[in-house]
Amino acid sequence: MKADQKAVVFYFDEAKNVWVEIPGGKVNGDQITVDVDHFTKFAVFAVNQMSVVEEQTAKLSDIAGHWAELDIRAALKVDIVDGYEDGTFKPNQFVSRAEFVVMLMNGLHPKAGAEQLPNYSDAAAIGEWAKGAIALAAKDRLVQGYEDGSFRPGAELTRAQLAVVLANALGASSAGDGGSAVTFADAADIPAWASDAVGIVAKAGVMQGYAANRFAPMGTVSRAEAITVINRLLRMQPQK
Repeated sequence: MKADQKAVVFYFDEAKNVWVEIPGGKVNGDQITVDVDHFTKFAVFAVNQMSVVEEQTAKLSDIAGHWAELDIRAALKVDIVDGYEDGTFKPNQFVSRAEFVVMLMNGLHPKAGAEQLPNYSDAAAIGEWAKGAIALAAKDRLVQGYEDGSFRPGAELTRAQLAVVLANALGASSAGDGGSAVTFADAADIPAWASDAVGIVAKAGVMQGYAANRFAPMGTVSRAEAITVINRLLRMQPQK
């Protein structure tokens, strides 16, 4: 199998005399598993990854015409994020803390090795799909838990929290003089722990305000917004 190909399981549709892809295959070493609901002929084929991704993005029913469509499609192509099994992306749905960290680490460190998850008090609530990304983000000091020792993976990510993570990802060298003074109309609503970060990300152009020059620090972050800021951040990263 070539480097730009992936193993995909197909079943044979005898009525139409064609091979049909079974989505959701999971590769572990030299094995691939899929969930099926019927008996028939199965086969594993090497398929060009880009063609599979383009087919998947074309099937998403709710991103055409969305303001973040181009960013979403770009992120899907490089496996930063996936759509849902029902054929939607849900761009306006809030993104949880765990979901965002997975997206971010998929973009920053797509081939990272395993790391030790910090001893969060709610570690058992963190899904296996997110543990590696959260462990890596914690090691890189991009994220941290709450004062009570929890991480709260399912909690809605707020714009203030997002600013802090992005500022950490930019690094101190990108902060210059510590960021610009926050000039948003609702600057008084920004928590003290996020004020410098908001200044940094606004100065860098990674995050922007809303209408009437509001930052809305306690507002929740949508999946579309999350992907958009990750793409902006990645464009600022040094080329490897």
